Amino acid sequence: MAEIGLGEYCHEVKGLIKAQSIDEAIAICRHILERFPKYIMPYRLLGEAALEKEEYDEAASLFTRVLGADPEDVIAHVGLAVVHDEKKELEEAIWRLERAFELAPGNTEIRQELKRLYGELEGAEPPRVKLTPAALARLYLREGLYDRAITQLRPLLKEEPDRVDLKVALAEALWREGRRREAAESCQEILELLPNCLKANLILGVIWKESGQEEEEGQTLLARAQALDPENGVAQELFGQASPLPLEKVLLPRLEEMPTPPPVPEVEKVALPPEEVPDWLRELKEPPKEAPPPEEVPDWLERPASPVEEVEGPVVPPPPSEEIPDWLRELKEEAPGEVVEEAEWREAPPLAEEEVELAEELPAQPIEEEVTIEETPPIAEEITEEAPTEIIEEAPPIVEEIAEEPPVEEAPPTIEGYLDRLTAEPEDHQARLGLARAYLTQGEPDEALTHYRTIIHSEATLIEEVIEDLEAAAQEAPHHFPTQQLLGDAYMKSGRLEEALEKYRWLREKLKR
Repeated sequence: MAEIGLGEYCHEVKGLIKAQSIDEAIAICRHILERFPKYIMPYRLLGEAALEKEEYDEAASLFTRVLGADPEDVIAHVGLAVVHDEKKELEEAIWRLERAFELAPGNTEIRQELKRLYGELEGAEPPRVKLTPAALARLYLREGLYDRAITQLRPLLKEEPDRVDLKVALAEALWREGRRREAAESCQEILELLPNCLKANLILGVIWKESGQEEEEGQTLLARAQALDPENGVAQELFGQASPLPLEKVLLPRLEEMPTPPPVPEVEKVALPPEEVPDWLRELKEPPKEAPPPEEVPDWLERPASPVEEVEGPVVPPPPSEEIPDWLRELKEEAPGEVVEEAEWREAPPLAEEEVELAEELPAQPIEEEVTIEETPPIAEEITEEAPTEIIEEAPPIVEEIAEEPPVEEAPPTIEGYLDRLTAEPEDHQARLGLARAYLTQGEPDEALTHYRTIIHSEATLIEEVIEDLEAAAQEAPHHFPTQQLLGDAYMKSGRLEEALEKYRWLREKLKR
């Protein structure tokens, strides 16, 4: 019996779903689950297959089961978003797609679909999808800035304590930061809600196994994790070479006989008894004994009739080519030329045509001839005669007015002045921006960064000005890492994802040294 690797078989099922061989894909998934009943991947593939068959309740049930084992599964979140969208549950669809966007902010299809849903909800699509604080925390985690990720995740969980996906991210960040006790507590909290959560079982299993005190419990958790992921792919990504569950290639026999679809019942053919056949129908069925002579067959009967002809009767044959009217022949001959002219008109904007016409007409217009030398002197004399009296009479009051009210230049606000403005109006972010700049000028970058950070999280209209200030500060003090870090956050808030990731990678390399 032919065998195939487990991961390879699942990849084959994905191809079957794309090729719309849904029944075959479902049969293979069930075949896999007979031997590995807790394996996560077949459940996700079954959800995708149910989605293709428009069985939305079944798809929702399967995707929810997947998220019970892996709350960070992007495909499951997207699948549930599709289900809610099909059911016209717009807010629920947006919530699910936001979770998918947090996990994969670089996915163009997710971003475009989220913009579409925002447009349906608010009436107009936003120019871009902004990163949520959770997405920022996940980027910190992905780039190795674990302390920053922890700092970002804790307040989010206070606001939304039921977000198990954020709890999983926090447990991973704590474990990677070396804070084992806190990571173990976080994993235990997750497993109380989702006993089959793959990452929580892996992290807590490793912690307990390495502690030596609860090694047996740790082995139990790792065995449960391997049942969810038989080839240990997630464990390898999480622990690398130190993984207690090394990569394995699990083989299983192929499904040789595919289930055949139930036969489609044939419609019974009911034949009328001979005596009930009408005479006109019997005449049609029976060929005539003697065919009419060829010369008596009309022209319209010699060619096969179209469906329209059978209903409406014979169609008069078109006139020969020499009988086509002149006006119809002219239309046929001019048709190609008219299409070209219309295409050319569409390509050239109206404004460009007007400019061309004006440019062609300008040389022909006698503009210079109309303005003669004889007409200009009177204008000059009139100006020279009236100008002295007007200037002499009106100049002194203007001078006196300027002398009486000289412009007063306002002194730039001080730090105390900005603080007073913020005390009176805490949401005056323009004043906060001025205060941050004043602190930078006086050499107090930490105080400045505090206010820049508030603006980044509160006022999107000033984000580009903040970026300019932070870029200048980062150039002046390249080794002041808090400035570099906040600049990456500002890039992220502005939607400049590549620049933010580049800044985070640079920081990670610097912090390793």
